Amino acid sequence: MRIDTIGHADALDPDLAEAVWRCCAAVFEDTPAYDEWRRDTFERHAAREGFRLVVARPDPSGDVVGLAWGHVGHAGEHWNDLVRDALDPLTADRWVGGHLEVVELAVLPEHRRAGLGGRLLDALLDGVRRRCLLSATDDPTDPAVRLYLARGWRRVGTLGRGRQVMGLDLREADLEVEFHGPPSHVPDALTPYDDAWPAAYVEHEARIRAALGDTALSVEHIGSTSVPGLAAKPIVDVLVTVPDLVDEGAYLPALLDAGYELRVREPGHRLVRPPGRDAHVHVLEPDDPAAEDYLVFRDQLRRDAADRALYEQTKRDLISRDWASMDAYADAKTEVVEAIKERGRRRTALVVVVPEVEAAVTAIRDELDPHARLGVPAHVTVLYPFVAAARVDATLETRLSELFATVPGFDVTFERVGWFGDDVLFLAPEPSEPFRALTELVAEAFPDHAPYGGRFDEITPHLTVAHRARPERLQAAVPRLEAGPPVAASARAVTLLVQQPDGRWQAGPEFRLGPQR
Repeated sequence: MRIDTIGHADALDPDLAEAVWRCCAAVFEDTPAYDEWRRDTFERHAAREGFRLVVARPDPSGDVVGLAWGHVGHAGEHWNDLVRDALDPLTADRWVGGHLEVVELAVLPEHRRAGLGGRLLDALLDGVRRRCLLSATDDPTDPAVRLYLARGWRRVGTLGRGRQVMGLDLREADLEVEFHGPPSHVPDALTPYDDAWPAAYVEHEARIRAALGDTALSVEHIGSTSVPGLAAKPIVDVLVTVPDLVDEGAYLPALLDAGYELRVREPGHRLVRPPGRDAHVHVLEPDDPAAEDYLVFRDQLRRDAADRALYEQTKRDLISRDWASMDAYADAKTEVVEAIKERGRRRTALVVVVPEVEAAVTAIRDELDPHARLGVPAHVTVLYPFVAAARVDATLETRLSELFATVPGFDVTFERVGWFGDDVLFLAPEPSEPFRALTELVAEAFPDHAPYGGRFDEITPHLTVAHRARPERLQAAVPRLEAGPPVAASARAVTLLVQQPDGRWQAGPEFRLGPQR
């Protein structure tokens, strides 16, 4: 299969443009008629800065069976303004403007599952050295999303209606890993936990914040020395996030003036350390998944004694061997580390449990709601997804308790049967506004956790009864629901559901609502 990259002038060749349109029309149902598509879509994009088109054809003059195109995005363009409005200001400033917008990626159905989509995307981005953005479905199982994730794209934000913004930073694609100064060596033995480690971190945090000021968006103690009771090599790891890692002038000279030395420069990561080599300061951008991974791993080890013991024993087993480098030793821990992080990413949800409806819906839910078989009770969701299970602590529980105590309890009735599309059957609460107000309250208090991940523009309170079943089985459940009388219920508390390592859910702490008015 031939892959050709085509510039602005050649892209407007009538025969090629029509072949591109035929491919789009075969893949995207909403593609307009050719003349409208060429005038309002293709020519408009082709006129923008940095436009490039990539096509896959069996031969130079054959039909287009796959394509990708993009251009440099700027403020004032419709999609880019939508993205800027959807993101928090800091993220928008980093990603939107001067980026490459991947507008389309399409492959005819009969040519899929052969790697053609990846080849087209690679060709489109060949030589690009800027941030890149695209819009994709929120469904992590979608083949296109899996393709993007496999090539290093990450979620940047949500657009609503089941869409997300994904980004890829190619500004340092040509940067080779640089090591400065002598390497660190694997210690001969682990050091028992030392209360001096947190104090050492506090000193580094103060030094870093004094040097960087507001440029340090966050400073965190990470790694083994941040976990009470865990034996470790006596090197304090510190995570610092900055707005723009590539703009080294905004942070690196200040860190060097504060007494640190550059040890590693690599794409997406800088590492500095003091001359005594008793600390590693990792500098990342805040939306880099590696930054969240550090915190998830730390918090899981702090909370879970079994994982803490597993990790320490793994280190003891490995440290007794000979290693060519500290990196080789770290790589040997990867399987255990990833398993611990996965447990740390277990999800939580805030819900109002409704035991009054169980008699009416339990039999149907057991048949037609997979979540019922995972221990999820009949409920109305307040906020999902919420924080990772490893992030639930006394401080969070106190904050939630105080928040929900400001909302009076209320009575509600379940009678009306509703649908989302043709594959989710639910009971609608009446009135629905108190539930909506609960969601808005907690979403405002925790802005990083949009309801349903930002997939939907409107909040529709509901009690799911059946989904992910054959349509005829869902339809057959409707008369069973409608045959029963209205169910009166009382909302008096919000419950935190916590996902367990085996995928099942358990009820966690309960937060009482205020007195009913």
